[in-house]
Amino acid sequence: MRNRWLAGMMLALVPGVVSAPAWAETKPTTARAFLGVSVEAPKDAAGTGALVRAVTPDSPAAKAGLKTGDLIIKIDKQAVSDPKALVEGVAAHKPGDKLSVQLMRDGKEQTLHVTLAERTVGLPPSVREFLANKHGAFLGVRAQDLTAAEKKRLDVTLEKGAVVMEVVSDSPAARAGLKPDDVITAVNGQAVANPEELRAAIQKVGAGKETTLKVMRGKEVKEIKASLDEMPLGLSELRGLNPELKRQIEEMQKRLREFEEHLAPPAK
Repeated sequence: MRNRWLAGMMLALVPGVVSAPAWAETKPTTARAFLGVSVEAPKDAAGTGALVRAVTPDSPAAKAGLKTGDLIIKIDKQAVSDPKALVEGVAAHKPGDKLSVQLMRDGKEQTLHVTLAERTVGLPPSVREFLANKHGAFLGVRAQDLTAAEKKRLDVTLEKGAVVMEVVSDSPAARAGLKPDDVITAVNGQAVANPEELRAAIQKVGAGKETTLKVMRGKEVKEIKASLDEMPLGLSELRGLNPELKRQIEEMQKRLREFEEHLAPPAK
């Protein structure tokens, strides 16, 4: 399992939003070679090579014709014993280098020719944008859709909005006085119909800026001003994010820690 994610982290774009380690700055100092495959060890425990599990669209691997299920056995006539060997083999080259990739496909041996591209950063564009924006803006609420059940529970006649389920302690939302069961219906005059639109509106305002939230609290309409913080990414501070994003961040942070330990151990 480790071999699979290790090669995927190095050679493919992995979805998710994470805090970047030291080697993943938004403006890298050195160019790394990029092949564009996610691989794992062959299912046969005695087998050697790197089994392709996914090919990044429009990558050098895709352009050369590599496919899911290919078993890479050599690069530039050097044997690939396992996924780590493939990672290290690609890392030893630079962008623009032309490599021969020997593989097994449907029981037949083939050789493809690949021109490596530059991997400017080992994170998806959405993550780089997020990091470039100093982790984005942070309000500090966990919200859900205003469903029929929530309308009945809250006894409101609104059709749309984001229902505050939890307020993160010492967050902009907490300092501004937002409370659970508040229904946020607009940000700076822009209507929000659900939690996704609320998050987008908050990011549009930006960290360090003040925003005005239109809130329905019981039968009362309120305008609440909140000064947005920079998005925190410490695991203890992830409660304000939606559960799926939180899960992705925790998983990616774990993988990045293991990745750094595996390929960049501390100097002795």
